[in-house]
Amino acid sequence: MDFMKIGIITEVMDIEEKSGIPNYLKYILNNIPNIEHEHDFYLIHYQKSNDPLYKNMNEIIAPLYSVKPTRFLQTTLTDALKLPSLIKENEIDLVHNPSPTPFHNPLFLQKGFKKVMTIHDLYKFLPSFQTKIYNNPKIWTHDMLWRSTLFAIRERVDKFIAVSENTKKDMIKFLKIPEDRIEIIYSAPHERFKQVGMEIPEYINSPFILSDNIRTDIIEMYYGLRKRGVEIKLVIFGTGNVNPLQRAKLEKMMEELGLEKEIIFAGRVSDEELLRLYNTAELYIRPSWYEGFGLPPLEAMACGCPVIVSNVGALPEVVGDAGILANPHNINEWTDSMYAILTDEGLREDIVSRGLERAKMFSWKKTAKETIAVYESVYNS
Repeated sequence: MDFMKIGIITEVMDIEEKSGIPNYLKYILNNIPNIEHEHDFYLIHYQKSNDPLYKNMNEIIAPLYSVKPTRFLQTTLTDALKLPSLIKENEIDLVHNPSPTPFHNPLFLQKGFKKVMTIHDLYKFLPSFQTKIYNNPKIWTHDMLWRSTLFAIRERVDKFIAVSENTKKDMIKFLKIPEDRIEIIYSAPHERFKQVGMEIPEYINSPFILSDNIRTDIIEMYYGLRKRGVEIKLVIFGTGNVNPLQRAKLEKMMEELGLEKEIIFAGRVSDEELLRLYNTAELYIRPSWYEGFGLPPLEAMACGCPVIVSNVGALPEVVGDAGILANPHNINEWTDSMYAILTDEGLREDIVSRGLERAKMFSWKKTAKETIAVYESVYNS
């Protein structure tokens, strides 16, 4: 095993709240000390951070240029003019970008080091998810730059990591990346998510269904269940990127259906509160229209909560036969599936058992070990 100096771009941990990609990176970094290796790791970012992860590894800080008007210009100039010399000065052999953005992608146009990039999803290549310029010029510009910079660097990346077979297929389809340059490495539920005897939170105080999607069709699915005589609340955590206008529409719909006291918006929740919600919910539902991976269903399954997920994207691949799959565009199918789990104890017990076993197949130690193996294969190629 050859010794390597590995640089990992960690800015996403500094600027984003706890969510999918920052957590993906943190959990890998937390597990690197548990893997047998002889490499030195250097965390690359633009400013000092209090995150304890930086105390346990080497650090490369490249202060951003204070040019205006955009973050894109600041980061691109810093990556082009400052980072290459710092990478060379620290004798970095390989750089991993775990969160491709239009800000960081141009760095991989530089020479002198091996390159690894993780792709979590490519939903912005799908026409139905592309923002129109007249709706939001800023987001349209960001997404256009994201797609164009990915195209520009795709031949410069030595190895891509895809978080699912579905994402790998999208990479081959949209970016025309050869299959042999893509390695699938799954994410995992954090070890804190496990089956624990807990009480339903006081602000809910009755049996409930859990979700983190905030949409009118979910209210319709739930309303269909209530009409069948199932007395149960719906708790939705997270923000779902819902703007005030959309929130007002949801609340008006709830009021018209007489559900304003039955649906609870929990907002952002702590890790401890999320553990409680998974452990005390009767059911978790995720009627997504697209998923590059889909971590929350695995977290719920690890806590013994039965799940219903969409039969699209990576969700069938992640959940397997340990949950119920439903068409996200068929409201009645979701209502039927929820009714089945909530009224058939044998079915519920079977799904819970399968879910617990399925969740054990994934671990962050395994993810970290396979990621280091990619670094080593790229370096030795």
